[in-house]
Amino acid sequence: MKSKTNPIKNRVAPLIRDKRVFEFYVRHPWGSTAIRGYKQAARHFNLHTLEDPTSGGSDYYRLLIHKDVRKLRATTKILDEAYAADDENAIADAEFNLYCKSGVSCFTHDWKSWAPREDQNALKELGWKRRLFKFLDKSRAQVYKVTIQPTHRH
Repeated sequence: MKSKTNPIKNRVAPLIRDKRVFEFYVRHPWGSTAIRGYKQAARHFNLHTLEDPTSGGSDYYRLLIHKDVRKLRATTKILDEAYAADDENAIADAEFNLYCKSGVSCFTHDWKSWAPREDQNALKELGWKRRLFKFLDKSRAQVYKVTIQPTHRH
């Protein structure tokens, strides 16, 4: 008896992960899968990652990325101390330091929703080019195949 499915047609192309390319899937709209993919890509390209300590217990997640682990830890320490002090001026200074002075890149997403356009600044800061390929999986859910390529070496 013949199988009703075509094994060639149902195959999914393997993800490419070499020194110039890193691919991952994002099941839309889940932001947590995008953050996980960016975290894996950063580590694949020998960058360090840390979760923003101020995002614990909330619905959003901020992934901080930098090539120097000491710089990354110092930035997270400044953020953590500012939010722990619950001082609006200290928080504003810490956020300004993060986005304008530190050189640390960050991806910020709600765990439930991913907006690919919001990643553009972090991608540009990291020197990454991103391609998205949208398709439907077997359950008819929207999935993105995300391809990351560094445009320059860190």
